[in-house]
Amino acid sequence: MKKAPVLKLVICMTMLMLILGCASTQESRQALDPVASPALTSIQIEDNMLIIKGNQHFTYAIYKANDPYRATIEIPDMTSGQFGSKITTDRAGITEIIPQQIDSPKLMTRIDIVLENPASLTPSYKDNTLAIAIVRNEPLVLTSELGAEAAQKPEVRLAVEETSMEKAQTGQESAPAKSKATEIKNIEVKKSADTVKVFITGDGTMVPNVFPINERIVVDIPDVALHASIPSKAISPLKGIRAGKHQDKIRLVLDLKEKTNFDVTAIGNSIEITLTSRETASAQQASFAAENDTVASAPVASEAPAQNASTAPEPIAEGSYTGKKISLDFQDADIVPIFRLLGDISGYNMVVNPDVKGKVTLKLINVPWDQALDIILRTFSLAKIVDGNIIRIVPNGVVAKELDDMAKAKKAAAEAGDLRTRIFAVNYAELNKLKDSIDKAKLLSSRGSLSLDERGSSIIINDLDSNLERIADLIKEIDQEQMQARQVMIEAKIVEVNTDFTKELGIQWGAFYKTPGNNSYTIGRTSTGSPNNFLVNLPAAVGAGSGGQIGFGYISKAGNFTLDLQISALEQTRNGKVLSNPKIMTMNNQEARITQGRTIYLPVATSDKTDYKAIDALLSLTVKPRIAPGGAIFMDLDITKDEPGLPTAGGVDVLKNTVKTSVLVNNSDTIVIGGIFKNSLRNNEDGVPGLSRLPILGLLFKKDSDVSQTSELLVFITPTIVNFSALK
Repeated sequence: MKKAPVLKLVICMTMLMLILGCASTQESRQALDPVASPALTSIQIEDNMLIIKGNQHFTYAIYKANDPYRATIEIPDMTSGQFGSKITTDRAGITEIIPQQIDSPKLMTRIDIVLENPASLTPSYKDNTLAIAIVRNEPLVLTSELGAEAAQKPEVRLAVEETSMEKAQTGQESAPAKSKATEIKNIEVKKSADTVKVFITGDGTMVPNVFPINERIVVDIPDVALHASIPSKAISPLKGIRAGKHQDKIRLVLDLKEKTNFDVTAIGNSIEITLTSRETASAQQASFAAENDTVASAPVASEAPAQNASTAPEPIAEGSYTGKKISLDFQDADIVPIFRLLGDISGYNMVVNPDVKGKVTLKLINVPWDQALDIILRTFSLAKIVDGNIIRIVPNGVVAKELDDMAKAKKAAAEAGDLRTRIFAVNYAELNKLKDSIDKAKLLSSRGSLSLDERGSSIIINDLDSNLERIADLIKEIDQEQMQARQVMIEAKIVEVNTDFTKELGIQWGAFYKTPGNNSYTIGRTSTGSPNNFLVNLPAAVGAGSGGQIGFGYISKAGNFTLDLQISALEQTRNGKVLSNPKIMTMNNQEARITQGRTIYLPVATSDKTDYKAIDALLSLTVKPRIAPGGAIFMDLDITKDEPGLPTAGGVDVLKNTVKTSVLVNNSDTIVIGGIFKNSLRNNEDGVPGLSRLPILGLLFKKDSDVSQTSELLVFITPTIVNFSALK
């Protein structure tokens, strides 16, 4: 009795091995005999090119729907072979390939192509090989006129390759290949589940061009004639079908009751246009929200079908919104499922930080999905981080912390390693200034250190090897003979020119009268009167023995009347010239100063004592030269020419002349950096009131003097670069 279970186990294992052996034998036969089952044998991706090979002759259909980044290839009556999973690539033009095998209701291999950019597909078929060239599209403008050229509209293009008339060299009888259609034989409208399908049948292969315009779908079929009746039956959302003959094509217009999602498939001599109502898509969106515990009053689908995870997402442009337009209506809904819904619509993978939470009430009608996302992010102080086709939703504080952690980690990685000590000899540069340059350049790591050796004129640095190399390059650039050991001779010339001119004309006269009765009356100065007793005393400013004087006199015969008249004149010219020539030599970029003069002490009285205040009256030159790469010299100049003036009641005046400027001068050139010109004219007139205004006679009662003073100051600068090698 105990052997029965063991026997049953042995029988089961034997049957299982027989089944597996049969399956393996069948697979081996199929592998050895590729003709037994039509299948794909190769999918090759190159730059802007896709090559598909099969083990038999095949027909295919290529079409693009509303998504410009996606195209689909359908190959009927053929399995996908060994290709059943997504293929990613870094080749130009293509992002990924998604092959899949559809067994029901009809065997078909479907290949979804995710494009890098919106592009047109140009197929070429030969010897069981389909080559598809990918050509990037230029931006197109959608027009509202039905008769506009198809090249001006968004491309929704269907391409069907005309197959060869030769039969495939296989062991089975393949269907005869279709030639290019010349007429449309039938147009039919059918309703299937939640969709409406329009079938267009011809007498051969048709290559239509399909594009939407508002609430219409335009189907252009080139090089065919219309030999079919237009269906009068209309099934919602289809409102009717119109047809028109153009020069080289038949145009069919599907009028819609509302904006409708559509898909196009062309196989052999048939074109199938599937129309899906927006209400159906809305129901699917509502179902998705319900599964994620989202409370939505009436979610509305986007204007294009939601993309699956394999579709390339739309690029996000900061500051502008280009995403597909959607409508959202939520009341007190959790924001996390809303982010998942937006990810499903956009094609992006969404990763939501655990700290993101909250509820929102919103109603958005016909807005881009990326704008809706930004509105929710700003409402809850959140940020998005886009990494390829992944969007991370995190609080703003998390972003700052992540950036800080990344910076710290990067700094720690950069400063990892062993420290090494190196001594740098310094030949020309000043140690302290060189140390400041290294500190300001921030070349030392946080672990590094620097010290100066004044005795050996060197810098000792302990740091990482990479930092030592950068510091060595800096020292090499700064510590150069032509940079540090150059000297400049600066010569200044201060020229002062003074001219004074004085001219005076004066008069003195008086009279003496004596009566016959020996009574005398003095009217003014006489030869015997007081020397200062004049009736009019207005002489020129002449000193003893200076100037010119002319005298006239009259004495009556009786000696009782005397008249004295004296005219004095002076003309004086004074010319002065002072040349000051300070000169100094200094190192490049080093300030130098030379002075000559004296200090004047002025008494300052206080309540209990007298102090003295020092005032400098100096001739000085202060300069800081900087040699430019081309040989010119920048100079910051401060020149003074002060000297004591005339004594005053409070002490002595100090006459100041100052020039402070910055100039650029070529080597050994002389320029005037400043000048002051001063001209003073003064006319004086002294006279007896009233009488000096008389015509002609007024000359006897006034004195005239004219004074003219001119002063001029010029400052010249001559810098000269001193050849260091010539001084050795």
